[in-house]
Amino acid sequence: MDREERRLLWRGTFAQEKVDTGKRAEFEDVLRQMYLTGSHWMKPDAPDPIRFKEVEYIVELDGDEDLTQISVETLLAQRVSRKEYEARWRSRIEFVLWDVGGVIYDFDKGPLYSYIKQARKDPIEDSDLAKLVDFKAYMRGVISFEDFCADIAAKTAIEGASGLVEKVAAALRAGKRQPRELVASLMRRAEAAGLTSCVLSNALPVLLEEEPYLASIEPKNRFYSFDSGYLKPEPESYTYVLDSLGCSPRSIIFVDDKLRNVEAAQMIGMTGIHFNEATLAQEMSDLYPGLGG
Repeated sequence: MDREERRLLWRGTFAQEKVDTGKRAEFEDVLRQMYLTGSHWMKPDAPDPIRFKEVEYIVELDGDEDLTQISVETLLAQRVSRKEYEARWRSRIEFVLWDVGGVIYDFDKGPLYSYIKQARKDPIEDSDLAKLVDFKAYMRGVISFEDFCADIAAKTAIEGASGLVEKVAAALRAGKRQPRELVASLMRRAEAAGLTSCVLSNALPVLLEEEPYLASIEPKNRFYSFDSGYLKPEPESYTYVLDSLGCSPRSIIFVDDKLRNVEAAQMIGMTGIHFNEATLAQEMSDLYPGLGG
């Protein structure tokens, strides 16, 4: 990291905002000293420092310290080697929290849109249907499936369609793709490593039939939006998981295909992985050797 990159990191507002205005000058002096030593501050929403291979030493703070009282000498005394930090970090990991639609299997809205188009009198584009069909209330558990179907019919002008509920259910199920063997394999590796797999999903209840991938996940470790009432990336969606598991966010690796959901998990304190099928195994192996090998 060059001097300009360090300067930009140190001049961000995320750290200074925690300091009383009257103490900014003292804190600026600490920043100046730290900057001159070649160090940099890691934002709370940045990836865990375990991913920064160039880091030699790490100082871990709990976030409650008076930043004006932190001296360079204190930081140097509290630093640990990267190797020691990695061992400490990995010893905390207990859970791998998986997204379902988009990670465990892909979900395609195409069959639902095709049914709506066939049931309508007038043509309509998928982009327009995406604006009309709102899954959120149903995923939150606020309305029943019957009411969800009635809402679709009213908004897309298919009120007179017969067998509406059955046909919408069939179309949604047709949108489910086969579970990824890669993820199933990583779940098995996690279990062999002593980690517990859980799921966190903005879920459609009608799709939650018993499937092979759920066999290794205890019901108490399945976290769905219609149970909590919250949707990712709302912070309450993640704290619901933490409260249910009774664990620290630092004990969780979270995998999701939507970057905004991963970033929200990182803000809570989880280690996040933005799902990419081509790189997932390697990323997990880098974080926790043995998972992705």
